Amino acid sequence: MYKLDRALIRLSMNSDEVGALEKLLEIMTRRHIEVLMEMRARGSLMLKDVREIARLDYYRARRLMEDLKSAGMVVEERYGRTRVYRLTERGVMVLDALKRLAEVLWG
Repeated sequence: MYKLDRALIRLSMNSDEVGALEKLLEIMTRRHIEVLMEMRARGSLMLKDVREIARLDYYRARRLMEDLKSAGMVVEERYGRTRVYRLTERGVMVLDALKRLAEVLWG
């Protein structure tokens, strides 16, 4: 934990980033991060894409997206029965903070 604390200090994160990262650490699993990274690369994802990326059934994929939505990292747009998820500014901040953290910890 000491290494993580020092890494966060070296990142010199602003308070919004720290708050977003703390929320992220409460709910995040590897699957959440994979989905966020893929969403950033593609621009948006449908639930069927989330299922493929995270290798989850429908209900668990929905729950994963609800976690991200409640953390303010993604927004859900509905087009009829289709749900499209997009990153929010907070989601982008979290991914940037994770990238900087990884660089500090592992070079």
